Amino acid sequence: MVHGVTTEWDDIQVKMGNYKPLPKVATNDEIFQEQTDMLEHYDNRKIMNDQQLKELAEDDIDFDDEDDFMKEYRAKRMEQMMEQASKPKFGSVFEISKPEWEQEINRAPHDVHVVVFLYQNQ
Repeated sequence: MVHGVTTEWDDIQVKMGNYKPLPKVATNDEIFQEQTDMLEHYDNRKIMNDQQLKELAEDDIDFDDEDDFMKEYRAKRMEQMMEQASKPKFGSVFEISKPEWEQEINRAPHDVHVVVFLYQNQ
């Protein structure tokens, strides 16, 4: 008999109070999702005691990265990222003709990306 599956007879007996209901069995998908969530949020430092954390900090120079250099670097990098995010991502869309090609496409600034869509009127 398959694990976790009951017969009609068993269901009737449970309703009448003669049998105890079977415990709910987790499916493979539920078990997989639970283990995945646990691994994604796993932090080894939470299960260590103070002495183990001190020993780890002494052995690994990168364990405690909250020194002045890292704080300063993190602040500068966040500032750079905020500045980059504030720049407009897209310019404008406009139609050009063959004589305007040289000015608009070939002489575009180096920091500007140009997308060209070629079509022909019919």
